[in-house]
Amino acid sequence: MKFNYSLISLSIAFSTALFSCGVTHKGDNDQINKEVDDFATSYFNYNYKEAIRHCTQESRKWLIYAASNIHDADIMVLKNSKEGASIVINDYEFHDNDTTGCVLITVHNYMQLDTIGKAGRIIKQADFRLPVVLRNKRWTIKMEAPLRSEKPNHD
Repeated sequence: MKFNYSLISLSIAFSTALFSCGVTHKGDNDQINKEVDDFATSYFNYNYKEAIRHCTQESRKWLIYAASNIHDADIMVLKNSKEGASIVINDYEFHDNDTTGCVLITVHNYMQLDTIGKAGRIIKQADFRLPVVLRNKRWTIKMEAPLRSEKPNHD
């Protein structure tokens, strides 16, 4: 049996190129995952004091805004909830400049705030897009507005 070494070399080169394309950002996947998980778990469980540690300085105003919209009725919903919010990291989208992007997450069992005077309600599942930025060799969340789910969930 005769091997075609040039075909094997080409296959190896193609496979290497294909797998190396998966890493399209600077930084460490473990660090991004930890920052996103720590932020989202804190944010969606209304622990803004902890969430702020995983954000850019300019994101602080959005956390203060979010905290100012929680009322007694919302606190009762959180206290009566059987479990806290949890997240799953689904995918990453990095921009051409390689220092900004978005992390796509799914959040389970979080309280969605309602209008003033109405208690929030627990949402079973929703998708969110978290903007991230690389600063001083550290990935962090950069909120540019209050977080909104990707698609409305009417349960």
